[in-house]
Amino acid sequence: MSTTTRAISKSDLIAKIEHGYVATRAVLDALPAERWDEALPAGWTLKEMVGHLAYWEGTVPPFVEAQRSGVARPSSGSVDEQNAKAAAAAKQLTRDDALEQLEGAHARIIELVSSLTDEELADDRFAPKLAGDTYEHYPDHFADLGAAIRSSKELADVAGRAWIPFRLAILSLGIPTLDAQTSSGWTYKDLVAHVAAWFDLTIDRLGHFRTTGETKGSGGEADDINAGIVERTRGRDAREILAQLDASMARLLEEIRKVDDTQIHANDGWVIAIVAGNSYGHFAEH
Repeated sequence: MSTTTRAISKSDLIAKIEHGYVATRAVLDALPAERWDEALPAGWTLKEMVGHLAYWEGTVPPFVEAQRSGVARPSSGSVDEQNAKAAAAAKQLTRDDALEQLEGAHARIIELVSSLTDEELADDRFAPKLAGDTYEHYPDHFADLGAAIRSSKELADVAGRAWIPFRLAILSLGIPTLDAQTSSGWTYKDLVAHVAAWFDLTIDRLGHFRTTGETKGSGGEADDINAGIVERTRGRDAREILAQLDASMARLLEEIRKVDDTQIHANDGWVIAIVAGNSYGHFAEH
């Protein structure tokens, strides 16, 4: 067992795991049921991919239990064999059943991580399994999720659906709490301004691409942009910043819908990538 100080806290580990799951669910929940049996570029259907994700998340609790008890588990076969079994089982499920299976597996992961001791968090046997089958696994399938989005309307729907719980979470804090400091060192007001500003940058970049066909950068290093946002937020009224957030999100959804359907997959899916990174993927990050 490792005796070094752990590199990640329990709360940070849960946040990393939730990030990939929440971003993935934003896409899955927005796509129609009939899309779930169509083949994706990697060869699987959405249903098979979801079954695959659920399967591998489901292997983590038994693995950890085996490490805790010292009792070895019987082999389940090679990775390819396990993938084939998971895909075959998923074919028999409905869309709702597949999502329920994924949700259950994910809930068990979060429960497991919540139960880890400090020694287990630092144990080199646990970390690779936890990473490989959760937060490092989800990005492996982001390209297929992007390919499953067929139109700018669907892309706007993904962003819009993910926006609702994010906005409700901010609302639940209450105006006075927005001046409180988060674990990152920012205030919640800084966070709100940060999200709104990246909406605005995305609107500008999408508009440029839509009219010229040329991609455009954000205009600087992310850390420098964020530092400027926080500096400009100081002294501003929280209600004003919330109004800016809502207005910017409305404009972003409008701009996404203006993008031609043929453009969303151009340049290796650049439009989907920046929309994801600055909306539903960004919400999941926070």
